[in-house]
Amino acid sequence: MKTLRLDGLLKIVIVLAIASLGASVFVLLDPWHWIGATAERVGISQALSTALALLLGTIAIIVAVTVERTEYRAQEALRSDVVELAATLHSVLTKTAAWYARRGQTGTPPPAPDFEAERYAIGRFLCSPTGFAFLCRAAEKSAEAGRRNAPEVWRGFSLVLADLQMLQGTALARFVYEARDAFFEMVDLIGHLSAHDLRQIRRFLEDFEHAMPFYRQAMAESVLVRAFRNLH
Repeated sequence: MKTLRLDGLLKIVIVLAIASLGASVFVLLDPWHWIGATAERVGISQALSTALALLLGTIAIIVAVTVERTEYRAQEALRSDVVELAATLHSVLTKTAAWYARRGQTGTPPPAPDFEAERYAIGRFLCSPTGFAFLCRAAEKSAEAGRRNAPEVWRGFSLVLADLQMLQGTALARFVYEARDAFFEMVDLIGHLSAHDLRQIRRFLEDFEHAMPFYRQAMAESVLVRAFRNLH
């Protein structure tokens, strides 16, 4: 069962708080004289306020629990992971461009660029729950593209990241230069993530049973994994 969304809970809190204020004021004023004495109205108003305060307190506890749930933390991590990956790829591209520019100016190769921070960030993404969700989304998109007989850029996403993570220094810069079409496809993919893409990726983080068939599909369709499995 899906967890209640935090924004929905906050809306409920706001509505109940307004309702509590309105009910208390209405009972105190009693414009149609339904209740009677002032003391009686005050008692009823206090009782309503207390009941609604208890209800609001219960919802506040639910909100706190929801925030602490693994699923919610994973959703928040998704935003952070995607932003970090986008910044990492920009850093790789900038360092590569600067290295080639200096090589062209001097005629001799400059010192090898240092990509260690970027390689660490890429490796962390690949091994994170977000990386798993992206892998499942790639399998899902691949199936959709197959039905439409359309080109699919998601399938190479993890492969390009793996190549970037394994290489270092001059070898990594040369790879970015030689495979720049695939590199820019991956950058464009991140830059054009739609609201639907993000919802599907979040679903893989929230619904384990939904994710696993796509994980199996991704492993079965991976050319490198299949070749490795068939080695004798």
